[in-house]
Amino acid sequence: MVDQRERFKSRVDEAGKMIEAIYGEQAPDDMESFFQDSESGRAFFVAWLTKDWPLSGPAAEAIFIKLKKHTELLSDILVKNLVMSSAMAITHQRNGNSSLESDSLKVKERSGLVLEKLMDEHIEEKLRSLKAAIIAAKSEAEVNGDDGFEAFSKFLKRWRYDISQLEEMEKSIESVSP
Repeated sequence: MVDQRERFKSRVDEAGKMIEAIYGEQAPDDMESFFQDSESGRAFFVAWLTKDWPLSGPAAEAIFIKLKKHTELLSDILVKNLVMSSAMAITHQRNGNSSLESDSLKVKERSGLVLEKLMDEHIEEKLRSLKAAIIAAKSEAEVNGDDGFEAFSKFLKRWRYDISQLEEMEKSIESVSP
């Protein structure tokens, strides 16, 4: 487990350096490597969405062009970033940690902006499936749905979100849904 965490942290650091190069108007060679698997994609978004990199302008546009080619893979990561940061903001608020709450709200806002910018059929499908899973979880209903619904139902059960968190997640989805 430690090896996996260290590899992920290393990948986040690599992504941060690459992003810094992009915003420094240098074209990195290895950007595509971050969009080949979900773990690398997640590392990229940790590095990009937790910082204050502008989400508009030439550097951001270069990133969005690359991201648009990989929304099928990245859509799952992005919608989870949106809802997990929404839920964590509530957790941090309850724990009286305003700094972490603020960080979570920033990731929620930035994830929403990225989702809106990249919106396509893959993202729309993930948002619909996750929203259906949230609605079912709120009512504790067992519903048969598509594969996306089933995967998101397992995701929600794994993290044991409470009703307030589920409601905030649903609002976050509604804020970016077309």
